[in-house]
Amino acid sequence: MYIFNLNYGTKVFSDALHDDAISAIAFDKTRGQLYTGSWDCSVKGWASKSGSVDMTTEEPLFESTNQISCLHLSSDGNILLYGDIEGKGLYKKRC
Repeated sequence: MYIFNLNYGTKVFSDALHDDAISAIAFDKTRGQLYTGSWDCSVKGWASKSGSVDMTTEEPLFESTNQISCLHLSSDGNILLYGDIEGKGLYKKRC
């Protein structure tokens, strides 16, 4: 994953967050939480501050039998939905 500062056109972060390509991203501004879904069949959560991802805060959220194709976070940040390449979807409720 690469995170860029669009004001300056500079890369501010890069790292391998998954074992395969990241295919979906959702961001919760209120909590400063980044969610990533991958072809490695997992969804993970990360603390994100000042344009970087804190690698020590990895939180595995889901393991699927199929590659993750999309993520959606509810407007209040309490429900994270994901879908896989076979069209199956699940959710995780956060409080």
